[in-house]
Amino acid sequence: MVERALSKSAAILVALAAEQAMSAYEMVRVLKAVNLSRWFPVSESSIYVTARNLEEKALLAGSAVQDGNMPEKTVYAVTGAGRKALARTLNAFLSSGDAGNPEFDIAMLFLCALPRDEALACLERREARLIAEIDRARKEHARLSKDSGIGFAGTLMVRHNQYLKEAELKTVRELIAEVTDARRWDWFVTDLLARMKETQR
Repeated sequence: MVERALSKSAAILVALAAEQAMSAYEMVRVLKAVNLSRWFPVSESSIYVTARNLEEKALLAGSAVQDGNMPEKTVYAVTGAGRKALARTLNAFLSSGDAGNPEFDIAMLFLCALPRDEALACLERREARLIAEIDRARKEHARLSKDSGIGFAGTLMVRHNQYLKEAELKTVRELIAEVTDARRWDWFVTDLLARMKETQR
């Protein structure tokens, strides 16, 4: 049986907990700090519900924590099953064929959840696929341009698709260069949380 990828919301929360155990409130704060809602709308209440659902599915493990006089909170850490599901999901998101999809954005954000060589292999496969798709779009545009029965809108649609693929290819190539040259291969959230705590002092 082929296991399904996590939903976009679930993948985000599992990825956050995989980097550092945190409460749903901390997850909300991190996602606000990276302006997630600008490209993937998710409500605060759904973060709490999704975290509890992931705990029920044993992808996250919650533990009650009391911090001084503050109310008790549940802090979520990723489980072994959660790590496997996240890796499978990020691979699927990186392989997704749609240009400009939130799945690819999520995969870029949490790329360090994968071993560097695996992330690089996924990106190189995406690059090869995009090159082939761009070539097909160019050939299709050339063919349609010669057909007097096809209006300009038809040929422009094919060209538009080609331009979207070319823009995505540029992004993928930049990402491959970053992954290849990066001295550090770790997560962004730990640094982000440290900066957020500094501003609270």
